[in-house]
Amino acid sequence: HFLSIGFPAVITTNYDLCLDKKLGFPSSDSKKSNITRIVTENDFEIDNIRDTKVYFKIHGSVDDVKGETLVFALSHEKRLPGWKRKVLYRIFEQHPSLLIIGYSGSDFEICPELFFIETLEEIFWNIRSDTLPSLNAKRCEQYKSVCFLKGDMKDLLSDLIGKKVKAEKGIPKKSLFYFIKSELSPKEFIMWRISLLNRMGFPLPALEASHELEKFSLTGRDKVNFKRLKARSLFHLGKYKKSATLYRRSAKEAKKFDKILEVDALIDTSNSYRCYGALIKAFRYLNTATEIIKRIDKNEKNRLNSNRLMCHASILLFLYPFKKLIEPHHIKKKICKDYIEACDYALESGNWFGFQETALWCQYIGIKISELTKGRKYPPPPPPEEGYKYLASYIPTSIETRRKLNSGKGPLKPLEKEELDKHLQFCKIVGNNPEIWKLMLTKIKRNKVRSGITNDFLEFLHFYRICEYNLLFRVFYPFIYLLTHIP
Repeated sequence: HFLSIGFPAVITTNYDLCLDKKLGFPSSDSKKSNITRIVTENDFEIDNIRDTKVYFKIHGSVDDVKGETLVFALSHEKRLPGWKRKVLYRIFEQHPSLLIIGYSGSDFEICPELFFIETLEEIFWNIRSDTLPSLNAKRCEQYKSVCFLKGDMKDLLSDLIGKKVKAEKGIPKKSLFYFIKSELSPKEFIMWRISLLNRMGFPLPALEASHELEKFSLTGRDKVNFKRLKARSLFHLGKYKKSATLYRRSAKEAKKFDKILEVDALIDTSNSYRCYGALIKAFRYLNTATEIIKRIDKNEKNRLNSNRLMCHASILLFLYPFKKLIEPHHIKKKICKDYIEACDYALESGNWFGFQETALWCQYIGIKISELTKGRKYPPPPPPEEGYKYLASYIPTSIETRRKLNSGKGPLKPLEKEELDKHLQFCKIVGNNPEIWKLMLTKIKRNKVRSGITNDFLEFLHFYRICEYNLLFRVFYPFIYLLTHIP
């Protein structure tokens, strides 16, 4: 209906063939009358976009048997490929307005691209309620003229096509959870569950789930992945030495059959030793990973380089408090350079957790977030508090809360105390011990003279002892944290 009533182009992220059938496309044909269907780069010709109407399946199509065009995972949403960008630019060169219906804008590659298309002059965005559907929708107003159209899309579509649209919400036959469970083997399902719990920052449930995997006979890649998952849980529990040991063993096993897996494990080993306080070991394992990355093909190199640079900058952060003694004019520049390069690699590889992490640590040392993507025609990472909610990752959200609380002065205000206690309670439930002692220290620092401070100090000591640090860190880390607030 859109193409028939005068709209020059339809862009969809849906993979299904419903619109294809309505437009009369056979699965093997990319052209039909005066409409051009674009799924792959081979379908794109500049003259076609100029002279015909366009049906652009920007996230691929299910009739691609090999699945090479499909964008269905977070890591697939790397910066929009050049040819797709050309298609969008060509469409909006001819037609400067965009109507958005049934789209949240929560992807990382399409919506941010719209912000910088100069010929796209105005956006009309249909939303269901007063609440904007995504962080990208909220940020869009910073770059473009946006008119949000509140209401049911059925009413809007009815007005546009001049015909009553009748559509009812579908009822799924079974829940997504049980569908996933039915498609995976018991071993795969447990590994998926542990991975998800770790990613969300719930180490205690993840470690408990990892015990279920021990009854399976694991070999090769499965064995390495299991060790890495368990090591990640131990890391967030504050068991840094145990975590480093397990990561190191998994890197040794991965060396036999997968260099990429080996590098991932080596970088994780470095991060664990860094948090344990063994900075020389951390540098050594990171250097080993760096040498291997040079021999890895380009497809994975960007992601690995992003993680490598983030790891390197994190080690330098521990030296940052001593910047007046160690390279006073250069250490901040080195950290800044690492973060900007890491951000660039993350953008090209779809490493969105790494992309957001650059913003988190930049705030700690006073680097403007806008510097991270300067000149890249891509918006910088959103403020960490918003960005990590977007990614559903809890630990960085807690870290950002600490940063805000540490920047305040005087006794905690009621709302601050409520927020701190909420994070404390949650961290205790999920077993995030390093966050607990740091939150307790923040609480003690802000409320220096009050009843109950002795209990707070004893609780701080309890959770601090649970975490693994070498002797030097064990003595000095709390003082460094109080002076600098750098985790």
